[in-house]
Formats: sequence, C-alpha cells, structure tokens
Amino acid sequence: MTTTDGDGSLLARGRVRMGLEAQDAWDRFVASDPGQARLHKGLRAVVAVGTTIVVQLGVAGALGVSGQTRALHLMLGSLIAMNMSTVIRPGTRRQTATSAVWAPVAAALGATLATVTAARPWLALSLFVLVCFAAVWVRRYGARWFAGGFIVWQAYFFTLYLHPPISALPGLLVAAVASTTWVTLLLVTVLHQDPGRRLRRTVTALRARARSVVSHCLDVLRDPGDERRLRNLRAQLVKLSEVTLLFDGQLSDVHALPSGTSAARLRRWIVEVEISSEELASAAVELAALPEPVPPATLRLVEEVLELLGWGELDTTRSRLAALRQSPHDRIATVRRLANAADTLLGSVADWMSGHLGAGAADETGAREFEPVLALAGDTLPGTAVPAGDGEQTSSWSPASWAPTTRQAVQAGTAAALAIIAGELISHERYYWAVIAAFVAFTGTATVGETVRKSMARIGGTLAGLVVAVWVAQLTLGHSAVTLTVLLACIFLAFYFQAISYAAMIFFITLMLGELYGILHRFSDSVLLVRLAETAAGAAAGILVSLFVLPTSTRGTLIEARRGLLDRLAVLADQCALRLRGDESEPGLLTEAIRLDEAARQLVRNADSMMSVRGIDADRSGRRYRVQVLGVCASTARSMVPAVLSAPPDPPVELARACEAIATEARRLADIPDLRDQPPSPDGEAGVATRVSELVDAAVDPPLVLARRIRRLADSLALLTPRGRGR
Repeated sequence: MTTTDGDGSLLARGRVRMGLEAQDAWDRFVASDPGQARLHKGLRAVVAVGTTIVVQLGVAGALGVSGQTRALHLMLGSLIAMNMSTVIRPGTRRQTATSAVWAPVAAALGATLATVTAARPWLALSLFVLVCFAAVWVRRYGARWFAGGFIVWQAYFFTLYLHPPISALPGLLVAAVASTTWVTLLLVTVLHQDPGRRLRRTVTALRARARSVVSHCLDVLRDPGDERRLRNLRAQLVKLSEVTLLFDGQLSDVHALPSGTSAARLRRWIVEVEISSEELASAAVELAALPEPVPPATLRLVEEVLELLGWGELDTTRSRLAALRQSPHDRIATVRRLANAADTLLGSVADWMSGHLGAGAADETGAREFEPVLALAGDTLPGTAVPAGDGEQTSSWSPASWAPTTRQAVQAGTAAALAIIAGELISHERYYWAVIAAFVAFTGTATVGETVRKSMARIGGTLAGLVVAVWVAQLTLGHSAVTLTVLLACIFLAFYFQAISYAAMIFFITLMLGELYGILHRFSDSVLLVRLAETAAGAAAGILVSLFVLPTSTRGTLIEARRGLLDRLAVLADQCALRLRGDESEPGLLTEAIRLDEAARQLVRNADSMMSVRGIDADRSGRRYRVQVLGVCASTARSMVPAVLSAPPDPPVELARACEAIATEARRLADIPDLRDQPPSPDGEAGVATRVSELVDAAVDPPLVLARRIRRLADSLALLTPRGRGR
C-alpha cells in the first residue's frame, strides 16, 4: 500500500503532534512531583505496611498468639510502619537510623500508656489531651522529635481504640519493637533514596517546568486578549519558583552534589534558569500587549524560536535565534529582550546537558562558602510557620513570649478536650475520630485561615470517601486478597496526594478505613455515618479553637510576609549597590536572590490561605493587586543579579546610588503596617521612579540591561504608592 506525498506529510505531522502531546503529558507528570518525592513517599508507605504484615504474622506465630490478639499485633504493627515510613524525613542512612532509633521507644510509650489507663476512662481521656499537647510541643526540637511525638500520639490513640487487656501488653510491645526494627531496616536499605538521584530528578522537574513556561508563553502570544492564559502563565512561574527553591534546599546536602560541582556553582545555575524563564515570560507578555501589531514574519519567527526552545534541537534553536536577532526583526526592543532571555535559558540547559557545570567548577567556586537559605521539611518546602511566628512577636492577640509550637500545643490540647466532649455525645465508642480531626487540624498549619481550610477539606474528603467506601466495601466483601490490595492502594494514593490535596488524602484514608472495618467484621453504613459526624465535630472544635484560643491572624501573617519580602528586596538592592562599588561577593548576591524567592513564595502562600468572600471582603481585589505587584518586584529584583554580576569594571556610580534609593523605598514600604493607609507623597517630593530615572539618566554609558532592570524595579515599587496605584 502506498501513500501520496500529502498523506505522508499529514502522517508525519500527526506523529510529531503525538510526540509533543506525549512529551507534554510526561512533563506535567514529572513537574507535578519534583524529585518524585510523593511517589517515593507513597511507595515507602505501601512497602512498609505490606511487609510489616508478613513480619507480624511471623512474630504472632512465634509468640503463639492467634485470633483477636493476633489482629491487635497486625493492626498496631501496620500503623507504626505507616507512620514511621512517612514521618521520618529522608536523609543519609545515618540520619535515618538516628531518627528511627527512638521509634520503638515512642511506640512502646504510647501503647503502654493507653493500655494501662484504658480501664479508667476519665484518666485515659485526660491523658489523651496531655499526649496531644506534648506531641505538638516537642516539635520545637526538630524533625526527629516531630516524628517521635507523632508516633507516640498514634500508638496511644490506636491502642486505646483496640482496647487490649493488660495481659496483651507484653505482646504488643514485642510487636511494636519488631515493626520499628523492620521499618528502620527498610528505610536504610531498599527504601533509601539517594540524595544525588533525587537532585537529578529535581533537575528533570525543573526543565519540565521551564518547558511549560515556554509553552504558556506561546499561548499568550497566540491569544493576547485571553486573561485566563495570562493567569496560567503566572501560575507556571510560581511553580517554577517552587522547584527552584526545592533544588536549592537540596544543595545543603553534600551527598547530593554531582562529582566536581560545588553548591555555589549550582546555585548560580538555578538562579539563571529561573530568571531567564521569568524574563522570557515577561517579554512574551509585553510583546503580546504592544499597541502596534508585530509584523507577521517576526511573530512567526518568535513562535518558532519558542517551539524549538521547548522541544527542538539546541543547534536548530541557536540558528533561529540568530535569525531573530537580524534586521528587520531586531528593530523591536521587546523582540531583542525575548531573544536574549531565550539565549540565556538555552545556554543554561546546554550547560547541564553537556556536563559543563562540573568541569572546573571546584577550582572556581569550591572554596567559596555556601550558605543554606531554607531547611526542607523532608522532601517538601516549609510552610508558613516563619512569617506566622514573626507576626506573633508584634501582635497584641497572643502572648509575645510564647513560641509558635507552645501556642499550637495549647490549641491542640484544647481542641482535643472539646472534641472528646462532643465526640462522646455522638458515640461513646468512636469519639476518637473527633479527636483525630481536631488534632490533625494543627499539623502543618500556622494561621486561622489554614486551619479552617484544612478542617473543611477533612469534612469534604470524609463525606466523599464514605459514599465510595460503601460501594467498594460491597464489591470486596468476602475477598480477602482483593480487600488487602485495595487497602494498600488507598495507602499509596493517600500519601501520594497528601502534598497536593488534603481532601484527596482523607478521601483515600476513609476508603482504607472502610476496608479495614470489613476485615474486622465491623463494617456498616451506620459506622461510617458516625465517622462523618465525629469528623465534623472534631473539625468544628479545631476551627473554634483556632478562632478564639491564641489565634494567629491570617491577615497579620500576610502583613508579616509582605514586610519580609520588602526587607529582603532592600537587602538585595543594597548588595547590588555594594557589588557595583566593588565591595560585594557573588555568593552573597545569589544567596539573597534565593532568600527573596522564598519570601515571595511565603507571600503567595499566605495570600492563598486568606478566607475571603467576593462582595463581603472589601479589600479582596486590592490585596490581589498588591500581591501581584510585589511578585513583579521580586522577579525584577532577582533579574538584576546576573546583570550586576556581568557589569563591566567601574560602572557608573549613579547606578549604585539608584540601587540604594530602591533599598530605601523598600524599607519605607516595609515599615508601613497597611499599604492601604499610607499617605500620598507630599507635593514636590519626587517618587522612587522619578529619583531612580534621574540617576540612571545621569549615568555615563551605563550597561543597558542593568539600567533597564533598575528602572523597571523602581517603576514596580512605585505602583505600591497611592500616586502609582492611581487609587
């Protein structure tokens, strides 16, 4: 059978299109899980639980226990395995073993306390409140104490739920030690994640995010008036920033670094990738918004460059970039800006692919000190605890001398007490589900808004899970192998989706519990409905406590995050001025660029946690506007760093003075409690944009790229003033 040339061309285009769609799908998958952290976490939980069941069957056989006692061993051992595999943060084998060595002590302590006090309900419940308090309070001492406190709490509540006789305690302790020992062995062997491999996977995710930015730039150019596409592009830049910070956080582990490459060198590379991507996006948006139409030939060449930059060969991309820089295309300043950003991004990708980053890197930067910017929470970025803690020190609504962990411990204990009261009224036997909902509401949250959102997500996930659990339980009834398979699949999916959607995690946890009740022959629709009622009661207790017991204002935390961003911007501008005067080192500038990146992420995260209702929240649009402008300020300030580093010797002193003027303005804005209330500039006093413009104009032969970025940052800061906002 033969085809015409037209048919062959159509088939070729179809294959190319299918290839691009497949690459897009793969990029979305890789970028959604940088370093495959969630995938690895889900697999750790499944392998740990599945193999621990086998271990516990062997332990039960060796001890000669059967029936209900053996079920107790299996349940407690599996719970300990699931928690150890997910709360002990990955690191070196030595770090993992050091963290895990306390797990048997924690599990034994929780199980013993619950078993001994179970005969006296009032004592068991009072101790439950104290355990909730202590499990949160010990988090101040770091990740190991967080894991230990959580394991004590889980072992206590689950043993209380199983209600074993005191005679079963020795066997339960043996089961706890066997589980912790086995899971520790797994975590340092087959489940150990090599830091170097994790870093390489993060680079893959970074490249996927950068390609996604390029793809969304194309969308904006092809449909300039679509606001949705602009929002999607901004969202991709935020996600790119998150991968950048995750990568930088991994650099503090010397075991993650490729051979011959220093952390400082990799930090500069990652900053260049992020800044060039942001510059590319900014140029694409500016090009799409030009009042004069771009010549069709130029626009086609721009789109071709972007397509090749995302998916084509490096050499082909370079040749099309060279064509874009020739007349008549280079007559448009925005086109030149886009071409420069594309060239920088292309060079960064080529450096990694060619291994150039490792060649000679140790001689250039190996001796320079690397200063970590943020400590990762396992494989993820930290939450909002830092700005929330800063807000506490200046607020009048909580004791200023209390640490955030103490405040949250009081909240968790109070919420647990309320949940016990409400839970007992609903069901004397299943009140513990209310306690769980109340306690977990204060895990990973720092403000009222975050606690409310998490509590509501738990109710929604539980409700959806109950509906599906009834149907799934009927399908798997009487099929032990199928039930176990579904149970393990639910464990995997729960922890895989934990960082994306808390509601999804609770959905799969509820499905898992439905299967567990089936194994215990306790499944019924009424039991699941009681779980929903208890969950709602516990969530309500958590919400009430977050609102009225030592509350951390979401708005106050947002103000602190905004102040932190402006302070970091001021420091970066000052260091740019010092560098232009010849007094600042390259690593210091790069460190401040990453710190500013983290401050911008904290601002966006806190803004997203605000509970606002359209039509009721009068400042909703204004707050969104200010957050967007501050994001532009942070992006522009970071883009100054490579321009300052590549500036020629003895640049005009006016540029340094312009950076100092920007730093002064950023500090002035940081000192204003609420930007809505700042007074307008006095008549006759020039704003920061005017002052900086005058300084740049007075400079003799300044570097054009640096001068343009300094102006752009000053103009962006001016938008935060009443005069600049026009509102």
